[in-house]
Amino acid sequence: MTHEEIDQLEAGFELNATIAVKVFGWKKVEVTGHNFSGFGYFRESRIYDIYELPNYSTDISAAWEVVEKMKEHKGEWFALEYYPAEDSWEAGWKYDDYDTGPSWSIFRNHATAKTLPLAICRAALKAVISERK
Repeated sequence: MTHEEIDQLEAGFELNATIAVKVFGWKKVEVTGHNFSGFGYFRESRIYDIYELPNYSTDISAAWEVVEKMKEHKGEWFALEYYPAEDSWEAGWKYDDYDTGPSWSIFRNHATAKTLPLAICRAALKAVISERK
């Protein structure tokens, strides 16, 4: 998935599932029986511990769990900006660029969206995908 593709992701189940798998390391499993058929997601190695996906892309408290998880990106700090003229949010990780001076910080793995949870989710996906390249 490219950064451009991530910028096109909409809030909802698919994005929440992608965050659960790529950011939190959840596993997707096919489940049948027990009055349920379809896919479930679990956090531990035991299949019987299936969890409902948090609404990372629409609920700010769930999105903040993404921010907390992303603290594992050492050497970078998280930033939020709101642009009133566009009524949009930017979220992402910044790092200090000492080549241009200690007061300069550069956004890396950032995303914009009309809602803060969506911007956080897009930025986090960019960060974990960039990290794995």
